[in-house]
Amino acid sequence: MIVSVHVHREAIPEELTTSHRWVNWRQVERNGKATKLPVDPITGDPASCSNPTTWGSFDQALVRCEGGGVDGIGFQLGSPFVGIDLDKCRNPETGEVEPWAAKIVRRLGTYAEVSPSSCGIHLLAKGNLPPGARRKGRIEMYGEGRYFTVTGNHLDGTPRTIEERTQALKDLHARIFGERRATGKPPHIPRSDGTVSLTDAELIEKARQAKNGAKFERLWRGDHSEYASQSEADMALCMILAFWTRRAPDRIDILFRQSALFRAKWDERHGANGKSYGQITIHRAIEQSSEVWARRSPGEHHAES
Repeated sequence: MIVSVHVHREAIPEELTTSHRWVNWRQVERNGKATKLPVDPITGDPASCSNPTTWGSFDQALVRCEGGGVDGIGFQLGSPFVGIDLDKCRNPETGEVEPWAAKIVRRLGTYAEVSPSSCGIHLLAKGNLPPGARRKGRIEMYGEGRYFTVTGNHLDGTPRTIEERTQALKDLHARIFGERRATGKPPHIPRSDGTVSLTDAELIEKARQAKNGAKFERLWRGDHSEYASQSEADMALCMILAFWTRRAPDRIDILFRQSALFRAKWDERHGANGKSYGQITIHRAIEQSSEVWARRSPGEHHAES
């Protein structure tokens, strides 16, 4: 039985703590299974995910939590916040995260924390989920009608901010729920050379300040006048992004879509394997990238690519 989970309030993103979407939760046993029931932080009565009058502020939830009678705090999901629950994927003794879960964490590149049991991971992102299934095996994805327990036990190596990840959420949802997997194994996620725990804005600013920052800025603004075609410019930008993201394909995709070079062609499917133009471009950029950011200063300034 989980009792009075410690809340690391300083690590919880401000855009959550300033929202009036908080509840408490109490763990009970129903039909032999542990269940976390939401509690109104003001009255102490049962809360409802569909009734905002049973929610409260972050401070109200903390006060009730500190007063006892509940086991923790939780945040009600709803636009623009989406929650991803990766269950039983972390060793509570060593902190080691199973590879399939670590790949999803890298893929989304947003705020993540350790669950109350210390055995799972919760991620919060901004965006919209496609219609369809919400749970499969040890993976759950919700955008409304649920609350997420919150600990503030930030997962090392992940951003401390909640990032906009609509496309990444869509791709992950399709990968998990869009296919039947007879083996029941967690989905395959492309690998990278390590997690970069910078927000998109921080990563873009570092690229602007690098030795080839002027080149990056021109490409970011959509200026491909120095290239024989826009496709060559696409490749050049992806190679720079491959350096800063440590060759993380999904993070490259997320960032490229924010640039002025992004166009409908990016998602066009080509060839017998059905890969998109964007996927092909990113794959080639990663193959041709000989260096990645070593997360040191001032050596962040890398050679022209």
